Amino acid sequence: MKVAIIEDDMDQARLLAYWLRPYGFDSSLYISAEYFFETTPNLTEFNLVLVDWLLPGMDGLTLVKKITGTPGHPPIIFVTDKNKTNELATALHSGADDFISKPINKTILLARITSTLRRFGHSTLTNSFKQNELWLDNDSRLLYFNGQHCQLSDSENLIMSLFLSMPNTPITREQLQDALDFEPLTNNCRALDIKISRLRKKLSFFSPPPGEIACQYGHGYVFKIDS
Repeated sequence: MKVAIIEDDMDQARLLAYWLRPYGFDSSLYISAEYFFETTPNLTEFNLVLVDWLLPGMDGLTLVKKITGTPGHPPIIFVTDKNKTNELATALHSGADDFISKPINKTILLARITSTLRRFGHSTLTNSFKQNELWLDNDSRLLYFNGQHCQLSDSENLIMSLFLSMPNTPITREQLQDALDFEPLTNNCRALDIKISRLRKKLSFFSPPPGEIACQYGHGYVFKIDS
């Protein structure tokens, strides 16, 4: 997949590109909105656009409105320092499909991109994540291990994608809820636990199990896998 990163801080843009590369993204970096339009004759060549709000010259809001005025334009995610409700609402009303606030958390970034691409009918991140002999096909939602496989639901597939993107690393409940588009409410905390429980059960069908989903109290969940 191709992503356009429109960000005047090139260190930040390169970091985003570095994070996305393992997930099948080919990133093109643009230091300004003007440079983006000068060098991009066809917006449909991109699957996703990441736009910084505060750009030199044409600002991010104006850029998004111009992009959304083009037929067949790709989905857009705002990357912004702004965090007030009215400002974020303005970003969405301008035509952006989602936003992520700075400082950027890698897990939240991947979750937002996954959620946005899913709404637009794209495979999430990349066709497959591989970790040793364990791999996940996002198109079919099949999890494979040692010649065995099991079918995952949409939400289980998304959770497993995040676990495989960050093995042996705690992922908070808030990050998982954000990836699943849950509101941070008590009943949704219970819903997350149920989904994790069902995913654990499916992992137990494999012999031997490919890894373990462990609860880390005060942190969230971690998928433990032998390196």
